[in-house]
Amino acid sequence: MAAIEDRLADSAAKEGVLPDAPVGLVRLDASARVVAANRAAWDLLALSPELLLGQPCERLWGLPAAVLNDEEGSWCAPGGDAACRIRYQADRDGEGWLLSLPHPETAALL
Repeated sequence: MAAIEDRLADSAAKEGVLPDAPVGLVRLDASARVVAANRAAWDLLALSPELLLGQPCERLWGLPAAVLNDEEGSWCAPGGDAACRIRYQADRDGEGWLLSLPHPETAALL
């Protein structure tokens, strides 16, 4: 586990740190690839950094890049599982997106 945390810290230092928060945060670059995430996101997605960093946004419950056409909005995964929803917002510099995932307890209730 420490090795994963070390690699995550190295990756965060290179790509920009996302704060620890009670909700999962994921950063996408302009090509909609995952460049960073916080601990809550790794836990909620049940994916290690090695399986997610550099991958297209479709790895996030099937989120299609075409959805990210507005400055902000929300998307829910097919199948009607309200716990698999993503809120997105364009970066201020227009170089990517910041995504928020539901709080784990909220996801469990939904």
